[in-house]
Amino acid sequence: MDDQQKPTVLVIEDDELLCQMYERKLNINGYDVEIALNGIQGLTKAKLVKPAIILLDIMMPLKDGMTTLEELKADETTKDIPVVMLTNLSGHEYIEKALEMGALGYLIKSNSDPGEVVQKVRSVLAGTKYSLPQQGDAAEAPVATQTTPMPEPEVPMPPIPPVAS
Repeated sequence: MDDQQKPTVLVIEDDELLCQMYERKLNINGYDVEIALNGIQGLTKAKLVKPAIILLDIMMPLKDGMTTLEELKADETTKDIPVVMLTNLSGHEYIEKALEMGALGYLIKSNSDPGEVVQKVRSVLAGTKYSLPQQGDAAEAPVATQTTPMPEPEVPMPPIPPVAS
């Protein structure tokens, strides 16, 4: 498939390692991915890129996901972009509020592996111009068999302090 035909997923998430993981899994399954590390970046990228779908965390710096969702749905240029909340906040009140505000789904990160995230993206986009056929083996290929190495994080990780006994 030509890169210009690939649907774009905008991941608005402040955890860079999670962003890399979702980007890799979505790329393997035929999606282009844009990353925003906070709600302000996310709103800007949503307007510029006009993604097929947005995966949106709630707890982020500068602008939280609920405020970002509200602004996405209030803006003429982004209001029709489907949004799936992807967060570790599992309280019923968060789920209800996000769905009332226009989110089409709500995934708990700690309960959803990357394959389930891809399946949610695929199911939300099914029947739209962004619908992709099942990828078969590519969707379930173990990471160890991939030939492209993961890039090193730009920011070095701090050393882990010794465990007190």
